[in-house]
Amino acid sequence: MHHSHIIENAQPTKEDDDDDDDDDDDDDDDDDDDDDDDDDVNNYLKCLITVNDSQHIYILTLYVPL
Repeated sequence: MHHSHIIENAQPTKEDDDDDDDDDDDDDDDDDDDDDDDDDVNNYLKCLITVNDSQHIYILTLYVPL
């Protein structure tokens, strides 16, 4: 028998990025290259989906455009 679970409390990634920017003002200059990569997912909702069968557990990450 197969079971799947969807985590319902996923949060938009943009809210998480805004909180991090407030805490790490000194590190922003050093992480400019990393911030450019994060811009691609700012307008997406990140959903984690787990699928469990009798032998394996699969964890899937789904990005949904907002």
